[in-house]
Amino acid sequence: MTCPEELSSNNQPPALDLERLGNSYRRFDEAITAGIEAARAEQREITDETAALIAHVLGRGLGRDSNLAEFARSHSGDPEALGVEYLRIYAHSSTPGRVRDWIDWFGTYLIAKTAPPEVGAEVVRPPQRPRLRTDELMVRGEGLLVHLPPTLTGPDLQLAVERLESLPMIEWPAFRAFLTLADVDGSATNLPECFEEFYVGHYEDEEAMLYALSPLSDWETELGQWTAENGLPADAVEINRAIVLQQAHDVYDIVERNGVFYVFNK
Repeated sequence: MTCPEELSSNNQPPALDLERLGNSYRRFDEAITAGIEAARAEQREITDETAALIAHVLGRGLGRDSNLAEFARSHSGDPEALGVEYLRIYAHSSTPGRVRDWIDWFGTYLIAKTAPPEVGAEVVRPPQRPRLRTDELMVRGEGLLVHLPPTLTGPDLQLAVERLESLPMIEWPAFRAFLTLADVDGSATNLPECFEEFYVGHYEDEEAMLYALSPLSDWETELGQWTAENGLPADAVEINRAIVLQQAHDVYDIVERNGVFYVFNK
């Protein structure tokens, strides 16, 4: 176990530990995503429990003495101090897009808790922070579609181009498809690691993709056995492949480029 960094003698905040943040993010991804989806479906703020989980994940990146870590333990804290910490994580180029979305929800949760609406008043979610902007960068003499933080300009933009040009995988069609995903920050320093973590594979046509991503073959076998047992023609009942395809899109990010389907875990 790595001990969290403490405040230095000049009272500077501890360094952001992206490895610990990433490990915690992956561990609690399913629970936090479920909490946010429930809030979105019911048009309400996230629950105290989901907010505490988000604070726990963010706090892992700053250490147990952070305000975020304390909020995860006690469900209370100074919104301004919490904001300083989570905005620091939000602004980092290596922060995953999904974690930025969690921070948006956590921030509006804090606003709702500290300034609850009057009884009977309409609940309006405050505007969220700017999402990644779509941009086209000239990388190795070719236009490349990527998504970047809205504040990225000048030298930082040139640095992002140079970093992309230095990656051997920049020539891979699958990696270029990965860069087109709306929550992938093209300026992040950990793009190769993220690609390796989320890339599932590529398929030459939609049918091959469906068979790879679902138990479609098993379903067809079982359906054939059922029709035979009930004395029905083999084509009496068919699987609606459009529904299977939609299920695949619900679980995976799928990018089609030049007739090839590139698949990534969400």
